[in-house]
Amino acid sequence: MRPVALRPAAIGGVVSALLLTLPAGPASAAGSIRWTPCGDGFQCGTVPVPLSYDHPRGTTITIALTRLPATDPRHRIGSLVINPGGPGLSGIDFARAYLRDLPAELRARFDIVNFDSRGLSGSTALRCYDTAAERFAALAARLRGHPEPGLSYTDFIGTALGAMWTAENWPAFATLLAGVEKGRWSRAAQENYQNLYEGEPGVACSDQVNPRSFRTWQNAADRAERQYGYFGRIYAWVWSQCRSWPASARQDGYRGPWTARTRAPVLIVGNYFDPATPYAGAVGAARLLPNSRLLSYAGWGHVAFHLRHNDCVDRHVIDYLRTGRPPAPGTVCRPDAPFPVPPAGTASR
Repeated sequence: MRPVALRPAAIGGVVSALLLTLPAGPASAAGSIRWTPCGDGFQCGTVPVPLSYDHPRGTTITIALTRLPATDPRHRIGSLVINPGGPGLSGIDFARAYLRDLPAELRARFDIVNFDSRGLSGSTALRCYDTAAERFAALAARLRGHPEPGLSYTDFIGTALGAMWTAENWPAFATLLAGVEKGRWSRAAQENYQNLYEGEPGVACSDQVNPRSFRTWQNAADRAERQYGYFGRIYAWVWSQCRSWPASARQDGYRGPWTARTRAPVLIVGNYFDPATPYAGAVGAARLLPNSRLLSYAGWGHVAFHLRHNDCVDRHVIDYLRTGRPPAPGTVCRPDAPFPVPPAGTASR
């Protein structure tokens, strides 16, 4: 791969995306990515990486990437690498769904690059079962011993048999399977084995400390509800599956420090009323990073850049990526009205 040089980064942009650029230049001795057309103007490739960086010359896995080339290659700045977050979302699926609509100024000057994180989708997939048949057997065994409310083992097998009569039944049956597993299934990947159920906790559980005590999780949920209200308990329990995740999975997780001074300024974008990544986190990150700047969006919804269609936020982020200069300290972008403005003279109730 080409050597990576840090260019202005934006945190909290496209679904909490971390935006970096890779400078143009000759490939290093480590090799380069072989890009091939893969439809709709995208190019696809893979890069081998160690399964464990403790053994860099040992077993390797592959990371799948996709690229949307700059529309103005003569004035190309570099590559804009986007991580869609999730955790555990397919970056390639995200790119195909959303990145064609990035502002024309960015599409002209940057190759847009995305990837599937290790263990996910098009990359070498994390698998908790050898085959889809084993996965089905595990669900059936669970329901035989511990039926879900309104769904017994007999119901499950009968529904599976009914789904085999016609392919039109398969989407509804897939929804049932996803509900039983407390996850969701995505596009087929590698031998039609869909691994989002394993992939999401594989990412999330490897990046955090996971207490083994159920009481610890319960106490955390109680505290979260007292502190954040209605939704605190949901976010506390959403990753409770990490309680039983192998402890060795997080042995190489990065625990800080988070105070390194970057050569280029880091732009952090935070929403006042973001329901998934609270504004306090953006403020905290800006305080930790010595060469950073916080751009605030006094609006609602998850993330600010591009998806909220706010001209103020979009302009500041685009200018930053093109020039490397962040907005002035204390910049706050105001949202558009979320509801139609009533005609003048309309009485309110």
